[in-house]
Amino acid sequence: MGAPHVVLLHGPLAFSGATRRLLVSATVLRDEGYSVSVLAAPGTRSPAFAAAGIPIIETEAGTPNPNNPFVARRLAHQVRALKPDLLHVTGAGLAACGADLAARLHRPYVLELGRPVTGRLPRDTNLLAAVVLTCSTLTEGVVNRGRLPRDLLRVIEHGPQPARGEPRAYLAREPAVIGTSGYLDRDLGTELFIEAARSLSLSGRRLRFVVLGEGPLEQTLRRQVREAAIEHLVTIAAPGAPETPRLLAELDIHVNCSRECGPGWLAHEALALGLPSVMTAVSSAFALVEDGVSGLLVERENPQSLATAITHLLDDPAAARAMGQQARRRLRGDEVTDDVARDVARDVADEPMGYARALTNLYSDLLPTPVKSAPRAASAD
Repeated sequence: MGAPHVVLLHGPLAFSGATRRLLVSATVLRDEGYSVSVLAAPGTRSPAFAAAGIPIIETEAGTPNPNNPFVARRLAHQVRALKPDLLHVTGAGLAACGADLAARLHRPYVLELGRPVTGRLPRDTNLLAAVVLTCSTLTEGVVNRGRLPRDLLRVIEHGPQPARGEPRAYLAREPAVIGTSGYLDRDLGTELFIEAARSLSLSGRRLRFVVLGEGPLEQTLRRQVREAAIEHLVTIAAPGAPETPRLLAELDIHVNCSRECGPGWLAHEALALGLPSVMTAVSSAFALVEDGVSGLLVERENPQSLATAITHLLDDPAAARAMGQQARRRLRGDEVTDDVARDVARDVADEPMGYARALTNLYSDLLPTPVKSAPRAASAD
């Protein structure tokens, strides 16, 4: 009997935390012995999947209307040819598509949600095997607005692996590089970051600002940069390579301006790198960062408060680096005093890794346990 085959259905492989999480998930499952295919619209981060040896099958799932009956029929033909044992569908926008595919193929499916739910989500009652949430704060919205059964929910929070070795000395060079990252939509709040950048540009400091990401608001943000006359200071880019931790490590301060969802995978990676971080005080940010100890929390929708917090880090680089190190230790579990809790936290840090364990536990509940493959050589990234 062959390895259980998992097909992960995703939108465009854009530069985003969701795409990075998808790559980590596919890699974890592949290394656990599952056969893995990713169906997605090609995008900026496609080369990262190729470099990891994860096969990408181009699909129309990332089109503006993946639920179009003609698109759905072609997609079903693609998936049927793969003979999957399980479908894993990412995002509320593909919920109807996933339910339709599962019904056409008579296969169970998992729906993964990483953003607040605004309305009822289509589902196949008999085939929906689990609903994965990226943070527990999404639960009530998924149950009350999405109308999904509470007993199917599994929270698997973001869990990038903290980097081994000591991070570089952030804020020890000029110009200091201040950045934000993620999918450029309204929830990420990148226009607040650019407004804070405009304010900071008047301070006389030598600063650079970087937006790592792409999305529907990219052109609006570029126009905002031009109108603020700070094109010489701000870079908006969505690099195809290298891996996101290496890109984030070039920053000196990481900023997350999320309006609702809280910090995503890339913000977690920044903390795992020991990057001094500023986050809006929403949802899961409170559990992730202790204000003034492992990072700074600011009021949402307040670019001036954001600029003030960044200035605080710039004014005291040693304190900023200490906060970054504390956040990194917190993710590794090094500052936990209870022995049992410390052991659990270190287990989480030593894989990618409470994340990997939670993901494989979910799959072991849904599919036969595969024969684990030999470990691949570690990537330089």
